[in-house]
Amino acid sequence: MELKKVNTPLRCDMPMCGSRATYSITAKGGLRSRQINICKNCLEALHNAISCELVPKSPDNFIVKAVKRREENAK
Repeated sequence: MELKKVNTPLRCDMPMCGSRATYSITAKGGLRSRQINICKNCLEALHNAISCELVPKSPDNFIVKAVKRREENAK
């Protein structure tokens, strides 16, 4: 997936939003007709909704696991 800034005036594709789209979401190498045009406010709302569902793991966990793996490999 790619997020690109739109240079042409397009309407936001989100329901109940009539704002001008500032970004376009496309599949990498996909057709232009298969893109989602989205305004900044809807993009931020989408980001908040996605971040509630997909929470990245803590960097501390990666460090602890790496140290444990190193200790196990040293034995």
